[in-house]
Amino acid sequence: MMIDSGMDEKVHNFFGNGTKQTFFSKQNDSIQLALNKAKQIIITHEHGDHIAGVLRNNNYKSIASKTILTYQQIKTLLNKPQMTELKIDSAQIKDFIAVDFYDILPVAPGVVLIKAPGHTPGEIMVYSQLQNGKEYLFTGDVSWSYMGINEKKQKPKDQVKRIGEDTIKIQFQLDWLNTLPSKGIQLLVSHDDIIQPELVKKDILKEGLVIQ
Repeated sequence: MMIDSGMDEKVHNFFGNGTKQTFFSKQNDSIQLALNKAKQIIITHEHGDHIAGVLRNNNYKSIASKTILTYQQIKTLLNKPQMTELKIDSAQIKDFIAVDFYDILPVAPGVVLIKAPGHTPGEIMVYSQLQNGKEYLFTGDVSWSYMGINEKKQKPKDQVKRIGEDTIKIQFQLDWLNTLPSKGIQLLVSHDDIIQPELVKKDILKEGLVIQ
């Protein structure tokens, strides 16, 4: 199973805001291999750095056929994509595993999708319990850092405005996430580059992808 799909170099360059940034092609090759071998792909939200690896994949049809998208995510990609490279047409809806649910949706043993609109209309979080009983929650982009969750603090105002976040919904989610570590649930925050390396050192996470 893959959660999110990375992005190709063209979409990567979009996030540089005109500044050329290094694109790690070897890591992207590993992601492409993982996407091809995965039995199921889950997308946390509609932004290019999370979904472009599916939409702009050389094996698009094969990859899309095992990718779960919510109807909220699909609506964004149809009508208001983050960039033109992410736009889909109505004929493509049938390419995906399109789902709709009110609050939570089990999708595999020990794996549950949790609706979390706010960062985008279709944002979800992903809960997973492994066979050893350990519990994890992939938080998507509700926060970009563990510190934001620890302090229940939202993103800078200019970023909130740029993205168009719903601050009321985000605050509700931050308050909830803040309570989970004390219950033994390990949070995994997508963009954090401070705490995440510490989790690798503690062997809570592993560097890179384990592809069987």
